[in-house]
Amino acid sequence: MNILIFSDLHGSYDTLKLLKDKFFTLADEIWCLGDIFYNYKRDAVATENAKALISNLNTYIEKKILYIQGNCDGYKEYEDFQDHFNKEPYVLKEINGLKLILSHGHLQETDEHKITLLTELDAKVIISGHTHIYSMDIKSGFAFINPGSPSVPRDANSIGTFIIFNTDKKKFTLHEINTGDVLQELYLIK
Repeated sequence: MNILIFSDLHGSYDTLKLLKDKFFTLADEIWCLGDIFYNYKRDAVATENAKALISNLNTYIEKKILYIQGNCDGYKEYEDFQDHFNKEPYVLKEINGLKLILSHGHLQETDEHKITLLTELDAKVIISGHTHIYSMDIKSGFAFINPGSPSVPRDANSIGTFIIFNTDKKKFTLHEINTGDVLQELYLIK
């Protein structure tokens, strides 16, 4: 199974359309790790964009979509959409014997916080966004995965990114949004 993972869309309908048109077909599930809304302007245009974003994600009927609420998804303007989000600070998933924690990342900002949570939940992988900077690393025996942001990247190269997680191979592949080029791969052993 392939899972497409992205975070920090920040109201970019054009980026969502690009993801949907070019890459959603590669995935059996989609995980959105928060900050789908809020384009740094809290105005009527942002609210209309939010409606279009949710409508477009939810009409992609063949995919199972998991939403994690980010720190920018709780504004009053978006109250109508709150039932779409997982309200917990994280979601624990187990896939093919591999335990993963999914979160937006704003509540577990340091490696120490993440390692504590991973240890408490007996998980091996934490996938979170929030920083808009992509990374895939192994630290202290745990995998730290961040898909970056497809629309508002903050890495040194300003490259929009997303991840495809192949659950059978336990392989995370980081892709560039415009070309689909592979930037990095990480294989996990149970």
